[in-house]
Amino acid sequence: HRPSTLTHMSLFASLGAATLEYSTRERRAALRRPLNLWDSHSLSGSSEGCLSPQHRGQSSSDRASSEDGDEVPSSPGEPRSSVGDVLGLLAGLEPLLALTHALALERGTTTGWVASCGTKLAQAAATRRAVTDAALAAAPGDHANLAALLSRCRTSADRDVAAASKGSTSAAEEGAAFVATMGGYNALAYQALAVLSELPACAAATAVSEFAALKETFAQIRGYVTGALLLRDAALAAVHGQVKGSLVIAFHRRRAYARSIRHQTPRRLLRLIGAGLELPPGLAQVVQRLEVECDLVALRATLKPQQWWSLVTAHIDSLETMQHLLLGACARTAQRRAAA
Repeated sequence: HRPSTLTHMSLFASLGAATLEYSTRERRAALRRPLNLWDSHSLSGSSEGCLSPQHRGQSSSDRASSEDGDEVPSSPGEPRSSVGDVLGLLAGLEPLLALTHALALERGTTTGWVASCGTKLAQAAATRRAVTDAALAAAPGDHANLAALLSRCRTSADRDVAAASKGSTSAAEEGAAFVATMGGYNALAYQALAVLSELPACAAATAVSEFAALKETFAQIRGYVTGALLLRDAALAAVHGQVKGSLVIAFHRRRAYARSIRHQTPRRLLRLIGAGLELPPGLAQVVQRLEVECDLVALRATLKPQQWWSLVTAHIDSLETMQHLLLGACARTAQRRAAA
């Protein structure tokens, strides 16, 4: 069964929609800057499916007609969407998807900071906040709802770390703070990506939506495992069941999105993103172990937080690059059709 994420989006629909802009130049510059989270300064503490259910279920004939981006009706009996309009809309999504990448990195560093009670990743979390703030500041239009939710996530994280630093929290409270931080940032991601559920149905839209969902799922996995590796033993024991359940769901979504992308994406687009459906060997070994056992306590004995972060972030960054290529292909196709 393919994951349905419309339910998740409906939970956060009341938060409103935000129009978010982040220039390609700024995005590329941010990606080129190395994110060294695990140097001694950071370690001292001195300072990731919600998308487009209407895109699924195309017949094989629909998919065949979509190999080169041909028009596909939104549903039986409805008029066909203009391919140029649809692909142009997809190309314009790059600023929004770039912002979700920044939010995902902020989620990963912040949840690690909270899980470690402020002893790890403090500087990295602060740095990621600045990057996200720059993206929001550059965004025209009204994005007050998203900014308000982000502010609440940060305030809650600050409060939890301050309390833990004073030694006034129990292990159960520390574990609960980590889980709540993940939940808040997950809500942010669903809110930012909800616009993809409104795209007209076509092969390119399906590819963009489900690839974005796949990338977000990996970002959630990164956050849950990073926090589990940094929680103290008693805190992890208090929330092990919750974290394990969230990971099981995320692993199921990962496989479902990858399967759907393989089966529904036009060949010319699949060539751009197909490599992202496979895991590099080191990451594959960890993910397979988690999928089979999901024993986070045992994992801590053999996997260091910085090792995990490097493995999974390298893969997520490669997905970000592929996503950029996918949107670029949509833009070029739209330009060709507009000129025809």
